[in-house]
Amino acid sequence: MKNKNYIKKFFPFAFYRPDKLAEYLTEMRRQGFMFEDMSTFNVLKFKHVKPRDDLRYVVLNYYFPNTGRADKIRDWDILFMKQRFPQFDREFHNCFKSSSRDVYKFVIYCTSVISDEDIEALKQFRKKRLKKINAFKISIHLFNIILFTVLFALALAQLR
Repeated sequence: MKNKNYIKKFFPFAFYRPDKLAEYLTEMRRQGFMFEDMSTFNVLKFKHVKPRDDLRYVVLNYYFPNTGRADKIRDWDILFMKQRFPQFDREFHNCFKSSSRDVYKFVIYCTSVISDEDIEALKQFRKKRLKKINAFKISIHLFNIILFTVLFALALAQLR
């Protein structure tokens, strides 16, 4: 016998689309389904409750560099929200933690104190942060290509 109070929905690539995941969770909450859990394979579990329009979900992420060391965790989203909302730890409730592959960890909050302006500021902050990360990675790759090209040219010159 199935439980009518719970439904499950598949949300592909949830960990790579945190903004879309937050929008989907918020829309489901407005329809009367509260987010309960997420499985490893991006299956979302919802509980049927009374609809509320004042709550919205926010998906914040941690980034773990490839070293896998706990002391190298970057919690930019969390720090940004703490700067924007001094009452962050008290006001943001119904926290749900999940992780994907050892590289990213998401924290999903359900709150009534965040506005559209705050969400847009978070998106802009993420874009700025990702541009810096990607620029750094590209510069390292270019440096490696130049270095190996020079070393290869030197090795060929010695062989002649």
